[in-house]
Amino acid sequence: MNQQSNSYPRSLWKRYRSLIVTTALAPTLIASGAAQAAATGPAAKTVSISPSAALALPSCNAGTLCTFQNSGYGGTRWDFAYNSRPHNAWFYVGSAANDRISSLYSHRAWTSWLGKDCPVQFGWDYILPGGSSLSNLANDFWDRVGTVSMNASISAVALMSSSGNTYPNKGGC
Repeated sequence: MNQQSNSYPRSLWKRYRSLIVTTALAPTLIASGAAQAAATGPAAKTVSISPSAALALPSCNAGTLCTFQNSGYGGTRWDFAYNSRPHNAWFYVGSAANDRISSLYSHRAWTSWLGKDCPVQFGWDYILPGGSSLSNLANDFWDRVGTVSMNASISAVALMSSSGNTYPNKGGC
């Protein structure tokens, strides 16, 4: 590693590593024609997966970040559709969903960000590549040492307009 790369916080590298791994696995996450429709551009490809794996993910409209109160995609559901939310900026999830999300599925081709608070403090955020899902946020952590669980602690979301890792604008937070 060069001197400059050592200056970035470990939590940021953890997010970038997560993005790289998930991006490499993203083609295996496209399970149906509806998911294919959510991806745009010539690079989108359909990959066959077993019916049982396709059933593991909840139904979710294309271009939408679907969140759930319980792990395993159960309980009350809050959807954040790209076409009805600000783009590239943080926004508050609302009082009903605030600090209650325990699982989620991004049926989007582009990156979404999750924030612990609103306004979001750098380092208390999480980058979520398009097509990814987290079935139990109790297994994921905001901090690099794994002590602050993401479970029932999301207050802000940012729906990006690309698959890159650009940090969202302050927006509604």
